[in-house]
Amino acid sequence: MGTVSVIACDEERRPHYTPWVAALWVEPGDRRRGVGAALVERAAKFAFGTGAARVYLLSRERRRAYYESLGWSVLESGVLEPGLHVLIRNAGEGRCRGALPRGIAEGHCNECAGEAGLPAQCGHSPVQRSRAGADGPAAREFGP
Repeated sequence: MGTVSVIACDEERRPHYTPWVAALWVEPGDRRRGVGAALVERAAKFAFGTGAARVYLLSRERRRAYYESLGWSVLESGVLEPGLHVLIRNAGEGRCRGALPRGIAEGHCNECAGEAGLPAQCGHSPVQRSRAGADGPAAREFGP
């Protein structure tokens, strides 16, 4: 299906921006079905659940409008190179387009439900695991 991470910092020249939604990937066969939007929404909600008042992400120009449609706003443009943007979303803001895909909205499989404390209702096997960053707090990954 796909994966996304919440990390402490995705742009080393901006360590005061934290946390970040990063490394979004959706398998080609699962694209254009709301999976990416659901993963971004889930990652942002996770970050807000840790007490963050705002969340950041780094995007190229070709994906900027996509993230804006999900409720993100451009904070900085031309970061590192032309066409690279820092986007921001504040707690309580955002617009997930349509319903979240089953499994992401309703929980995860039996294998990860115990670790995540989520109900096992998905019918597939996404993995939710923690990974400690070498120089920051643990990141959460959601994906197959």
